[in-house]
Amino acid sequence: MTDDSAAQKDDMISYAQNYEDVILQRIFANVDAGFYVDIGACHPIHDSVTQHFYLRGWHGINVEPQPELFAELQRERARDTNLNICVGCTPGKQTLYITADQGTSTLDSTLASNYQSTGRVTREIDVEVVPLADIWKQHVGSRQVDFLKIDVEGFEKEVLASADFSVVNPRILLIEALHPDSHEPVHQEWESLISEYYCLFYFDGLNRFYYRNGYPVDIPRCSTPPNVFDQFKTYREHLAEQACQHLVNLVEGYETQIENFEQLLRQKDAALQDATDAYKELRARFDEKLDELKLLTRSKD
Repeated sequence: MTDDSAAQKDDMISYAQNYEDVILQRIFANVDAGFYVDIGACHPIHDSVTQHFYLRGWHGINVEPQPELFAELQRERARDTNLNICVGCTPGKQTLYITADQGTSTLDSTLASNYQSTGRVTREIDVEVVPLADIWKQHVGSRQVDFLKIDVEGFEKEVLASADFSVVNPRILLIEALHPDSHEPVHQEWESLISEYYCLFYFDGLNRFYYRNGYPVDIPRCSTPPNVFDQFKTYREHLAEQACQHLVNLVEGYETQIENFEQLLRQKDAALQDATDAYKELRARFDEKLDELKLLTRSKD
């Protein structure tokens, strides 16, 4: 399991695609053991809205239909409940169109047709579709959900329509609100489904954030973009810092090895010089004795 918990003692690390976790951190800074539901969880770390909170000790429910991404969630999120399904109004099997780009696979057949025309769809699989109300009943129950995030590539309306929001009552809703691959807003298609219970407080250019009626949110603070006062770095920056530190450690290790080799060479040079001196002294004594022997031999002759 990946563990960046030590880094959390310093600046916050934002793992989310558009700093969504920074906004949520402002709201839930004092909640140490919260609970989330992530519909369209994708990867457990990269572009994840929930990874920061998981490292803080939170847990929750991740819904991800793609088998490979679901396997990553199972491996990285042991405390979470991970569901290999889709969410929608009509229970049963539907076709999921999987694309080459992570995070753009869809149940929307019209959107998938556009993707197919450009060769982006790599395969199609049958997935189980379950209403959000059923997930709430089976896996949430009476537990308070701090935030519900929905990012399902054009299927947001079907997800929202599959629940009764008098019962499904997370404190914060975070919903992707643009048509995939465009700047076209689509919230007008589904906002009426939640407007009785939720109020908009922030739009980050991609997602709309809503708070539950009566839940206290510092609107002025939470409706401003992430900034220097949030004291955070991105996950990519964190990885770059780790890579730089790794290189520094390697260089320091190599410098230590070089110093050790140089010291060993100096020791060998000293030993060689001692051996050379000893050899010269021994050779001088040998030559001296040899000369004495020659003189003795001549005297006998």
